[in-house]
Amino acid sequence: MPRSKHRYLIAMLAILTAGLGGCSNDRGEASPEKYSRLELGMSLAEVEHIMGGPGQIRRFDNQPADETTYRWETTDSGYHIYVTVKNGKVGSLVDYD
Repeated sequence: MPRSKHRYLIAMLAILTAGLGGCSNDRGEASPEKYSRLELGMSLAEVEHIMGGPGQIRRFDNQPADETTYRWETTDSGYHIYVTVKNGKVGSLVDYD
């Protein structure tokens, strides 16, 4: 590979890496904007795509065995989003500060 092409590829990789780093600051964190995009009936994969990653699994007393609840939160403000999935689809959405 010619030296100039090699330098070009390294420069492009550096630019892409820097750009991805800037986009990942809120990865997996809750926000009112993300919550507003969530809908009942979505798949968990769709929710994780909107949220920027998987949530933490939360189990509650008396929760049916066929339901799984996931939680996303912010690290600075205490804002939380809970999503309960049953039969592969979102059955409930709750957010709070």
